[in-house]
Amino acid sequence: KNLSLTELEIRLEKISAIENATQRKIEADSLWATLIRQDQIPFKQDTTAIFLFKGEADQVSWNGDFNSWSGDKNFDNQGTRIEGTNIWMLKTSFPSDARLDYKVTIDESWIIDPVNPHYQWSGFGPNS
Repeated sequence: KNLSLTELEIRLEKISAIENATQRKIEADSLWATLIRQDQIPFKQDTTAIFLFKGEADQVSWNGDFNSWSGDKNFDNQGTRIEGTNIWMLKTSFPSDARLDYKVTIDESWIIDPVNPHYQWSGFGPNS
C-alpha cells in the first residue's frame, strides 16, 4: 500500500525528531527506499505534490513548466532540508491531472530527477 500524504508527513516529522544521528539516518534511508519502491517520487496525492531529493547540497530547488523554468518568481521553488537528514523537499499543489516537466537544481546545477524513472524529451533534452 502506498503512503498517504498524512503518513508521509508524519514519518518526515518523526525522522527529524530522532536525536540519535545513526537511527535518524536508518529511518530516513528506509523511508527513501519505500518511496522509490512505490514510485512515489515525486509524491503526488490529489492536488498535492511533494518534490523530493536526497543528497548533500547547500541549496536545492525545482524548476519546470510550473514556474516558467525559474522565470516566475511568484512560485517559491526552494526546497527545505528535513532536519538532520540529507533529504530535501518542496511541497506545492497543482491540478490533479497536471503533467509538468521539471529538473532538480542542486547548488545551481540543473539535473533530471535521479530517482524519477519517468522522462519527457523537449527541445532542450530530457526532463523529469
